[in-house]
Amino acid sequence: MMTEKPKRLLMIFAKPPVPGRVKTRLAKDLGEQAATDVYRKLLNLTANVVNRVNCRKQVWLTAPAEGGAGIPEFQDCDTMLQKGANLGERMSYAFEQVFKDGNDRVVIIGSDCPDITVELIEEAFQALDGSDLVIGPGEDGGYWLLGMKEFRPDLFREIAWSTPAVLSQTEEIAGRLGLKISRLKMLNDIDTISDLEKSGFQK
Repeated sequence: MMTEKPKRLLMIFAKPPVPGRVKTRLAKDLGEQAATDVYRKLLNLTANVVNRVNCRKQVWLTAPAEGGAGIPEFQDCDTMLQKGANLGERMSYAFEQVFKDGNDRVVIIGSDCPDITVELIEEAFQALDGSDLVIGPGEDGGYWLLGMKEFRPDLFREIAWSTPAVLSQTEEIAGRLGLKISRLKMLNDIDTISDLEKSGFQK
């Protein structure tokens, strides 16, 4: 008897590229329009990677894009809207919805990591065959990828979001839950001018 193939879903958290609403820390040094241009390039890069991953995809936006449509870069993805007061609540809501829909291997990424690759996303999905949780650690103490095979709401509670403690707090909670964790390579998101300069990403 053949085993049923896992239902894989990739979620991308993104923002419509509107000046003043994206990369606000970067905008302090570059200006709003230049920071938005950087973000749009990062969106394009992320979309080029995502479009080559063999799985179902959803882009989760913080707000509807102009005209109520999705973001053109992610034309192959279903468009959803984030819901929640902070990043943890928004991710928890998204994971809960997609597991209710019957997916059993779910990975989430952001849209501002220039070194993300198809191979790393595939590695994350494969890691879930033998682990409960897969994490792509970020250089800033957060994570650039999170994947799981069942909804674990505790991973999004009591976390100091947007601080260097996110990764360690998440792993501590996972340990308390007895989850087996796989780690991917460490990458860096682009949030500040120093991130941008260190990455070598062209603005």
